[in-house]
Amino acid sequence: MKVILTCTCFNMGKKASEAFSLLFPNEACPDIIKGRDRIAKFANKIGNDHITAISKLTGRFAYYLEIDGQNILEEYNLLTGRRIA
Repeated sequence: MKVILTCTCFNMGKKASEAFSLLFPNEACPDIIKGRDRIAKFANKIGNDHITAISKLTGRFAYYLEIDGQNILEEYNLLTGRRIA
């Protein structure tokens, strides 16, 4: 499963999708989950503590995650374009 997690800041969804298309030009943009409450519900649904921690962040953020079950296979900070894990 591929997903983008963002804050609810102005145009963050658009910025995240544009950053994703620059990093991965041949892939379709995955679903975007915006906001701390929705991210927390998603984290509880799959049972991942790292995503729960992301849901508690304050400020601007946009992360792309590739998930297999409860495991995060890849994670990118879309604001910097750097791979995290």
